[in-house]
Parts: sequence; structure tokens; C-alpha cells
Amino acid sequence: MAVQQAVRAGAHRASAPARPAARKWRRALTGWSFAAPFTVLFVVFSALPVVASLVMSVTDLRSTDLRNPLNVNFVGLDNFTKLFHDDIFMRALRNNLELAIVVPFVTIVLALAIATLVTVGGASRGTVRGIRGSGFYRVVSFFPYTVPAIVIGLIWA
Repeated sequence: MAVQQAVRAGAHRASAPARPAARKWRRALTGWSFAAPFTVLFVVFSALPVVASLVMSVTDLRSTDLRNPLNVNFVGLDNFTKLFHDDIFMRALRNNLELAIVVPFVTIVLALAIATLVTVGGASRGTVRGIRGSGFYRVVSFFPYTVPAIVIGLIWA
């Protein structure tokens, strides 16, 4: 009788769920197995190019030195001082800053103005007057979103 109880106890232990520590490690391994491909791709295609460009920006690397990448001179921030003393670069930087400030401001203001005109349609509502035929403008403005869906539906039909 005691032997049968010992055998049952052993069988019970074998079919018991895994210990909490083993479950924890299994979960961690599962998580890392899902994260590993993304991490490798991120490092190869994002992090390494950033590090390489930072290294190249503080060295005197020329196209002839690419055959022997260890034969480069460390110049520190001299490349940046040359860059900020270049008139063409400064003009390009100023143009980009102006575009980065002006274009979003103008497009947002125009989009809000057109949205207000189209939304407040009809003769009048309170003190705000909309434009006539605003329903037509709504359809025309939404048309580019519907045409590709219709074409895809017709292709798959």
C-alpha cells in the first residue's frame, strides 16, 4: 500500500504544472524570441548606420580611404566648423528652416478655412455663413479616398 502511494505521488509530481521559475523563464524566452528579429533588424539598419555616420563626421575620411578604413585621421569638430562657415550650406539651412515653419502653418490655416466653409453649409447658421453647395464640395473632397477602394473591389470581383 505504501509503495502504491509513493508511485502515485511520483506520478502526480511528474504531471504537475511547471514550477513558477521555469514558467517565468519560458515566458521570457518567448518574449525575447519575438523581439529578437526586430532588434537585429533595428541594429543592422538603424543603429549601425547612425554610429558609422557619427564616426565619419569626426574623421578625415575621403573616398580614396575606403579601401583602408583604418587609415583615417581624427579631426574632431573641424568638419562642423567648416560646414557652418560655408555660405551655400547656411543658405540651404535657412531655406529649410523657413519651409519647415511656413509650409505647415499655411497648409493648416488653409485646411481649417476650407473645412469651415464646407462644414457650415447652406444659407446661414447664426452669424456664420457657409457656401452654397457644400455637400458637393464634401463629395469632391472625399472622392480620392473612395475611388481606390472601388477599383480594388472591382478588381477582386
